[in-house]
Amino acid sequence: KEKKKKKKKISVDEFQNITSIANPTISPDGTSYAYTVSKVNVKDDTYESFIYVKKENEEAFKLTSNGQERSFKYLDNENIIFPGNREKNKEDSTSKFYKININGGEASLFLEFKINVVDIEPLKNGDFICLASNNPKYPNTTLLKNDKKIEEYKKYLKDNQDYEELTEVPFYFNGAGFTKSCKTSLYYYHTKDKTLEELTPIKYSVSEYEISDDENTIFFSANTDKSFISMKTYDVYALNLNTKSIEKLISHKDISVVGIIKYKNGFYFGGHKGETGLNTDPDFYYFDYNTKKYELVSMFGYAPWNSVGTDIRIGGGKEWKVVGDSLYFVTTYYDDAYLYRLNNKKIEPIIKLDGAVESFDMYNDKIILVGLYDMMPQELYEYQNGKLNKLTSFNDYLNDYYIAKPEELVFKSVKDEIHGFVLKPYDYDETKKYPVILDVHGGPKTIYGKVFYHEMQYWTSEGYFVIYCNPTGSDGRGRLFSDIRGKYGTVDFSDIMNFVDHALALYPQMDAAHLYETGGSYGGFMTNWIIGHTNRFKACASQRSISNWISFFGTSDIGVEFAPDQTKSKGIWADIDKMWDSSPLKYAKDVKTPTLFIHSNEDYRCPMEQGMQMYSAIVKNGIDAKFVYFRGENHELSRSGKPSHRLKRLNEITNWFKNHK
Repeated sequence: KEKKKKKKKISVDEFQNITSIANPTISPDGTSYAYTVSKVNVKDDTYESFIYVKKENEEAFKLTSNGQERSFKYLDNENIIFPGNREKNKEDSTSKFYKININGGEASLFLEFKINVVDIEPLKNGDFICLASNNPKYPNTTLLKNDKKIEEYKKYLKDNQDYEELTEVPFYFNGAGFTKSCKTSLYYYHTKDKTLEELTPIKYSVSEYEISDDENTIFFSANTDKSFISMKTYDVYALNLNTKSIEKLISHKDISVVGIIKYKNGFYFGGHKGETGLNTDPDFYYFDYNTKKYELVSMFGYAPWNSVGTDIRIGGGKEWKVVGDSLYFVTTYYDDAYLYRLNNKKIEPIIKLDGAVESFDMYNDKIILVGLYDMMPQELYEYQNGKLNKLTSFNDYLNDYYIAKPEELVFKSVKDEIHGFVLKPYDYDETKKYPVILDVHGGPKTIYGKVFYHEMQYWTSEGYFVIYCNPTGSDGRGRLFSDIRGKYGTVDFSDIMNFVDHALALYPQMDAAHLYETGGSYGGFMTNWIIGHTNRFKACASQRSISNWISFFGTSDIGVEFAPDQTKSKGIWADIDKMWDSSPLKYAKDVKTPTLFIHSNEDYRCPMEQGMQMYSAIVKNGIDAKFVYFRGENHELSRSGKPSHRLKRLNEITNWFKNHK
């Protein structure tokens, strides 16, 4: 018999060879579609992204070659527009958009703006709606009228780059840096005379917008608070493009709006009234612009987005779209992300397969989607007539590698049924013992699912069992299950430890004397909590963590509301004991476990001082610990940080475990 070829191991740097796909978009007439393809450029220590096009009865081909095309839109059936700066002039502060024909050829400069335009939407008459950043010290209305003011503004930015003036909260956002009190405003671009007309004054900080089908109205959500940008204070407005008048349609005092999408004479929106705090999963509502009223369409109660975690995702795409009389949307349900449809107040699944729908687009009954299926990285798929067909094969080379398949582990924990997974090590032998890595996801309102995760697959190739679960607080199970306010470190900790015990009981090949644990964000919080409440792990690695809810309150971009909301307290003045009781730092005196801490100096979601506090506390008590921080990185280090930094991070964690046997 022919000897079966042995599978290769997944290497620590294998993520550098994996291709990521995003932004599937079908042309207005349905005769072509485009998508972005991204990959690591090892030489430049960065990522390259290109636009690919597929026309009817032709092979897909790479349309662009610059390597910076991460987003795009169809201008019409034959042309695509995308933002960029192909001249790569660092001193050039203008915003540029390029046009390229889908039949190929060179991209040409299409639109250029003196102000920072971040998004454009073409209108049928050839004009555009634009979304632009607006600085209150040098508002765009002034800059557009006076070239001298533009030069003055450039000088202002240069002279003030080394310090910040804080006049509002939050004062920075992860991945975006300090806000400088900038807002985002809507503008109308007149193509004929190449002028920009302000549509929303600077007091409106626009979050998202939708243009009605007749293109007479723009529906948009915005915050108008001058000093505090709250997660709960976004109202919805209508802007009449004929009269330029603005009318408030929905107040945040009545309902919290989560996403809007145009439909008929108004728009659908996700809405909730904070029943389970800031993270409440929305129901579906419809706002009728004729009656100026909204009504509940469906009490869905699940997240209408993809919460499945992975570390090989670059880019995004549509997660909602109206086609005909139906609203199609991605939703997280238990351990997967499916595609659902809302029609005539009824919600039903359209694509319900193990894995995740990442993003999609539709034309008639044809669906093009990016999916994470069969424990492989992203590929492009077509769904039609009830069948899913794979369209791309960028990552098929991994068929020659060992990829551990998740074995599902379901058990009853403290209150609910908990879902977990086990990945077996490379060259698994039932007669041997293997060390175990427990991986805890972030959020907590996200999930781990049955999808490819590079770091986990690498650890199985290194001879570890890798185990992970979705404890209380995770997404995909409805409002009550995800509501962990005031319970951090209690039921979730019990669920995770019970999961470890259950896995050890079912897999005697797991070496209970060699358990390791790691997690990031909420997973970092849980790591900090674990080391203060059990000594059963040989070593742990806490990443981008929370250790002190009190100091997190004033230093995170979400902390002012998130900290009291998640601890279910009245804040540090009225309820400081409750926040402290929920803080891992309180229990640092009990830590005995060798712990590695990893943070990034531009992480404004879980600031570096959170890890430093925990690190300093346990070092003071003589515990073996190490702190590694990365300059120039933010909360997304493990997913979209510099490739060299991602490699360094994964090596640090793996070596920490190997050195603590």
